[in-house]
Amino acid sequence: MSKQVRNHVNIDVWNAPDKEKISYANGEWMTTHNLKLHDRYYDAVKYGFKRFEIRKNDRDFRVGDILVLTRICDEQTPVNLDIKGKYLPINPNYLPVQSDEQIKAKVTYILTHADFPDGIPEGYVVMTIEVF
Repeated sequence: MSKQVRNHVNIDVWNAPDKEKISYANGEWMTTHNLKLHDRYYDAVKYGFKRFEIRKNDRDFRVGDILVLTRICDEQTPVNLDIKGKYLPINPNYLPVQSDEQIKAKVTYILTHADFPDGIPEGYVVMTIEVF
């Protein structure tokens, strides 16, 4: 099954790659982006303290798109155990590089270099997100 999506490009809806699944909701096409989010930011997004994402715009992010954010951590970074900003180092042998923990967020607003040339580098976006 092929649908005409964004800029008149045909995308195979059933065989779309994992990083971009196309779906139709509320009368608009939207893309689901599977992204990795570092452990130190994951909890802040999960608990509503961080309501934005800054990303390279290599995926043509749009308002209405869904971000599936997967927690990742590395051996050098302490795990955030307290959402008030206190970090406690943990033995890195017990930390996975990528966990199965995920949260979903909807993109509600986007700023680009054209909107704020002095603050946003060209090719990057600042997205306001809403976790659901």
